[in-house]
Amino acid sequence: MNNTNKDNGVANSLSEKVTGIDHKVKEYNKKLDALPEDVRNEYKQLLNELNRKNDTFRNKLDDYKNTTEAAYEDVQIGLEMAWDDLTIAFNSVKERLDKLTKM
Repeated sequence: MNNTNKDNGVANSLSEKVTGIDHKVKEYNKKLDALPEDVRNEYKQLLNELNRKNDTFRNKLDDYKNTTEAAYEDVQIGLEMAWDDLTIAFNSVKERLDKLTKM
């Protein structure tokens, strides 16, 4: 038995939020072109790490959507941890890039 409709609503909400992060990452990639090469390379690495965390989160989200009731709690904990990692990484990259692009 899969998650309830209420739980799928949570998954849909998180899916929308991560799509918003995807759009911001695309904006940041465009901003990187204007930065000096050494700084650009550093932030490309940060964005690559952010993309890895995004991929991990999306995998956990898929697991969450497809989990059975018996495994629900474990999968939910993994999803929450992946979301926390993703949002921390995103906020860190956002703060650094915002400072650089306002200079």
